[in-house]
Amino acid sequence: MKIRAFLFLVPALVAVLAAAAAGDTIKGIATNGTTNKPAVGDEVTLMSLAQGMSETAHAKTDSSGHFSLTDSEAGGPHLVRVTHQEVSYFKMAPPGTTSVEVEVFDAAKKLDGIKSTVDVVRMQSDGNGLQAVQLIAVDNSSRPPHTLAGDPTYVFALPGGAEVDSAAARAPNGQPLNTMPAPVAGQKDQYSFNFPLRPGETQFQISYHLPYNGKEAKFNFSLLHDVQHFVAIVPLAMKFSGSGAQFSPTPISEEKDANVQVATDLHAGSQLELTISGTGVLAAENGQGGPGGNETAEDTTQGGGMSARQGPGGGLGKPIDSPDPLSRYRWPLLGGLGVLLVAGAVYVATRRGPTPAFAGGDAIDDAISGPDGESVPAGQPNAAPQKPGGSSLLDAMKEELFQLELEHQQGLISDTEYATAKAALDVTLKRAIGRKA
Repeated sequence: MKIRAFLFLVPALVAVLAAAAAGDTIKGIATNGTTNKPAVGDEVTLMSLAQGMSETAHAKTDSSGHFSLTDSEAGGPHLVRVTHQEVSYFKMAPPGTTSVEVEVFDAAKKLDGIKSTVDVVRMQSDGNGLQAVQLIAVDNSSRPPHTLAGDPTYVFALPGGAEVDSAAARAPNGQPLNTMPAPVAGQKDQYSFNFPLRPGETQFQISYHLPYNGKEAKFNFSLLHDVQHFVAIVPLAMKFSGSGAQFSPTPISEEKDANVQVATDLHAGSQLELTISGTGVLAAENGQGGPGGNETAEDTTQGGGMSARQGPGGGLGKPIDSPDPLSRYRWPLLGGLGVLLVAGAVYVATRRGPTPAFAGGDAIDDAISGPDGESVPAGQPNAAPQKPGGSSLLDAMKEELFQLELEHQQGLISDTEYATAKAALDVTLKRAIGRKA
């Protein structure tokens, strides 16, 4: 009887072992969003996040845009990369994923439909120099949609004497990546990014410092592009005035202890002069320290005023995907993207009148992020609020896992921090997938 029972289990056991031996197979399709046709002949790479972003399989899309990738190691999260005309497009594939869809776009060196939507600069000082974090949002609304690729893709100017501490870029619906701008040859105080501008909104953040001793000083900002909104934010303890454009104070609930000044509809070639005096630090919206919190002067001066001590998740502002229980793993750019929340609120204020009713951070989040963290025009109602435990949380965890691997590879976090965070994410991700199933 026992032998018969054992023999009955053999086929099932063989099937399980065969499946394990086969590893994870992910099939997919790549579509060219420029032509609305299959992306043919593109390189596809499967990257294992469980093995430190290692490439585990390669393929090419066939005549119908389909591809198939197999990783001999089963059970881990993956990232699918499709390279089209030398630009990479990514898709997360958490454990259990069997199929993915990736949209790519034709590349062009020149495009119409590229515009700067907001340019936000946050400035603070403890008397030992001026720390600034500047965020520029660039919209690519080309029709038909193309990716602007080349060297450079975006050129900007900083005030004279600025020294760049760090910089990063974030593709539409993507993860922020460290990328330093290069000085433009023959152009004083101008810098350029060599980062593809994919259809949608790309965000650049530059942290820098300037000579400043607390006494009255003037800082000039040269705009190389048309800008819908230029936003200057300083602590209330510092005096501020602007010339070269009509600046208007715009009270924002998320910036209670700051002086927020806004100029709108500026054209390329505009010269803005900001006059600042005094000292002060800006409070962090997320309540996790940062300038104005429990930071020391040494902490705040590193990285241009963004928290160096807290590591991923430190910085000025609230993560754009809030609420997010995994936000403590986010690195400084996501913290700095809280600046964009302020810009969104400014945009709403300029369209709806001087006294918009903001219930808090979530109200501003709704004006900028769609139900799954997708970008929507500021001021547009969010038809489907995020629900904890739903697809938005699952997407957030997928992104966190990807970003965690990048941070570890780039040496931004220690091995201990990486191991602790990854273990927590793996457990949470598996539970979320099981609950969703």
